[in-house]
Parts: sequence; structure tokens; C-alpha cells
Amino acid sequence: MSAYHSGEPYRAYINAVRSSRHPAVKLVLEHNVKKGEGTLPDNFRLYKGLCLLLGLLVSNIAYSLPPLQLYIEITPEGGVLELPPGRYAGPAVINRPITIDGKGKVEIDGGGQGSVITVRADGATLRGLRIVNSGGSHNTVDSGILIEADNSLVENNVLEDVLFGIHLKKANDNTL
Repeated sequence: MSAYHSGEPYRAYINAVRSSRHPAVKLVLEHNVKKGEGTLPDNFRLYKGLCLLLGLLVSNIAYSLPPLQLYIEITPEGGVLELPPGRYAGPAVINRPITIDGKGKVEIDGGGQGSVITVRADGATLRGLRIVNSGGSHNTVDSGILIEADNSLVENNVLEDVLFGIHLKKANDNTL
């Protein structure tokens, strides 16, 4: 065990994570902790993500929607993010090739600000999401899904109350 995996803060963090019953923490645990200690970058991302998540859960904004961006950040490159059914807060930016599969039971709410989901990674996939409440600016082309990448797949999504549905900007070979 390296120095990064020892000490009281790390043990307290692992115990807090393992005893949590929150679905978001369980999702992270299923992906990272159960597969072992892993490498330092994996554990650092896990540690950073869970600290943010646990902070949100115990803060005064704990009753707001969980941020989709957090889930995106802890999903490894090439990974599949299968969110538990429910509503999540946007906007969110995808910067590496991942698949987000809502299985028709996940809603992403942009909160009326900007584009709800921006895809900047080639080869990303968005599937089975209900995307709502983008911003209303024509100048910034606020949309439900903004694609600034190539070879992305967007399928079986529902877009409601968005200024522009799907906007492709300097994007090639995408499948909608």
C-alpha cells in the first residue's frame, strides 16, 4: 500500500464511502472500490469525486439535484455510465469518450442555463436520456445537446423545453 493509501484521512474516507446508502455513492463503489485498490490515478479520481459528492450530500444544498458532471468525471475513458433512475442537474460537458445510458429513466435538467449537455470528445454516446430546460440565448446557441466532436452517437433521447434540440458545431461523422 503506497503512502497515498495510508493514514487516517484515507481510512476515514473509505469507511464513510463503504457505509453510505446513497445510490450515487453505491454507483461509484460498484465501479471502483469493489474492483480493488487500483492505481493512484483511479483512486485519486474516486477520492476527489466522492469528497465532492459527500460534501454535497451533507451541505445545505443537499436537497438539490445531483450533478451529472460528477458522474461524468468519475467515469473512466471508454466506460459506460448507467445512472440510477431519477433527475440530475446539468449543464454537463463530456471531455472523453464515454457512453451515458439512461435506459429511458433518467432526466437531465439544464436549469435554464446554456446547453444541457456538451459533447467535446470524439466517440461519445448519449442514449436513453430525457434532456430538459436549456438556456434561451440565441447568441450562444443554447441547446439540449451541443456536439463539438466527431463520431458521436446520439440515440433514443427525448428533448423538451430546449431552445435548439441538437446542435452540431464543427462536427463530422456523427449519428443521430
